[in-house]
Parts: sequence; structure tokens; C-alpha cells
Amino acid sequence: MTAVKDLDHYLLVGFSDADQRTHYSFLEREHPESRLTRQELDVLRRHPAATEVSVNGLTQDTFEYLIAQYGRQLKVINFWKCPLVRDLTALESLPGVEYIVYFWNQKAEQLWDLSRNTSLKGIGLDDFNRIHDLSPLASAPALEELHVGNKVWNKCVLDTLEPIGRCSKLRSLDFNAKKIVDDRIEPLAHLAQLERLEFPAHQFTDKQVAWLKARLPETIHSQVLGGHWTIGQPIEQEGKNLDTLIIGKRKVRLLDSKKDRAILDRHIHEFNALHRWFREHPEALPEDYDAG
Repeated sequence: MTAVKDLDHYLLVGFSDADQRTHYSFLEREHPESRLTRQELDVLRRHPAATEVSVNGLTQDTFEYLIAQYGRQLKVINFWKCPLVRDLTALESLPGVEYIVYFWNQKAEQLWDLSRNTSLKGIGLDDFNRIHDLSPLASAPALEELHVGNKVWNKCVLDTLEPIGRCSKLRSLDFNAKKIVDDRIEPLAHLAQLERLEFPAHQFTDKQVAWLKARLPETIHSQVLGGHWTIGQPIEQEGKNLDTLIIGKRKVRLLDSKKDRAILDRHIHEFNALHRWFREHPEALPEDYDAG
């Protein structure tokens, strides 16, 4: 049996390289935008070896039916466009599930009790319009990979990152939100096992990012903690080759690394100075920075 991979793999729709012996997709049915029926879900009876499923068009009834009838055989569930599911509680009955990826939900107002998902390694939640409290995440005993935010609609509003900061086993985290209500980056400093971190360049101020960089392991892989990065596909604009993005709320912008060299160097110098100051003042908070 092919081993499960990682969250990034399961965030990719279609599973083009999925092992067809263990993966079953309902996204390829004749009318993929229609609502799934119980009878259609029962095709899984003919695929007892299927441990990965990608599914769309579920209502509350068929969501609960899928979990009740076939959930115990599944290691990976990709919910793709199931906006009408209001109650996610059924997921509590899956101690063996390892990855849950869910894109687009308009009805659910809270997560489920993740303490019962004892094998859950990774979660991907995109475009949940009504869930603002991530507290249940902190109870997931095996959670190592987390993705939260927006895939299409910029409507994700999170109360705080505090619950994420209590996910002590997290190795990989990426998130993006229209707004984080308490605007605090500090909870992320508790993630001592973190190996990878990404969030939008405009999510926090450069002071906050420099503070966090000074508190996390130096070995962490993160573009945003570098203060700037080279983008994959430069943009030609007004005679410039915009190839570098600098970070910081109200500062984020694209630069030409050659023609805007003086601006870029000044930003790098300022960011490095912030980072150095916060390393030298381990008790300081982001707002405590004193340039003097």
C-alpha cells in the first residue's frame, strides 16, 4: 500500500499522481457539480482498498452518511466544494484519519472536537466563511501540518492565532486571513518544533515579523521571515522588472532588484536592525522596539 504523503500533496485538487488502487475521486463523475446521493457514495463498497477519497456536492445528510458508512476505511478525505454542510461533528468518529482537506464551506460556524482524531497529522481549511474561532485545533493530539485561510474568496477572519500557538507538534504552518482580530503574532513563537512557516507579506508589520524571526529556530524554512524574497515570475511594468517582494503591513511592495537597489538595501538594513534588536532584547514584545 502506498504511504500517505503530506498536506501540500493533498491540497492539490485532482490528485493527478494519486495511486488509483487507494484513491477514489467523485470529482470525475458525469455531473460533478450536482449533489451527491447515498447511492453514488455506495460505489465505495466496490473499493474496500480505497483509503483516500476526494468528494464534492455533499449535503449534511450525505456528509454524515459518508463518514458513518465509509469513514473508518479512510486515511485521507478531501472535501471539495461542500458549502452546505452545517455540522462537522461527524468527523469526531474518525480516529484513523490522517489528513482532512476542506475547500469552501458557507454554513459551519464551528470546528469539531479534534481530540478524538488521534491519528490526524494534517488539516487544510480554505474559505470557511463563518468559522472565526480555531480553539478546537489545540486539542488535536498528533497535528503536525496546518493550512488555514483563503483559496478564492478573501473572507477569512480569525479571532486570534492563540489556538495555533498551542499546537505544540506543528512542523508546517501556512495561513492567510483577511483579518486577525487581535492582530497578534506572538502565539506563533511557542511553536518550537516548527520547520516551515508561510503567511502573506502584508499580514503583519515588519516589526512583528522581525520579532517572530528572533524567537523561532534559525533553521526554519520561511520566505516571509527573510523580510523579502525573489518572486518566481517577475512582472514587467513601466520599464522595470519587478522581481522582489518586501514584507510588512502598509509597506509591502514589489521592487526591481537592480533599478530599485537603493530602496531594497535600505529595507534589508532596517529589517536586519529590527531582528538584531529583538534578539538582544528577548523579553521585548513587538511594540517595545526602540530605535534609539
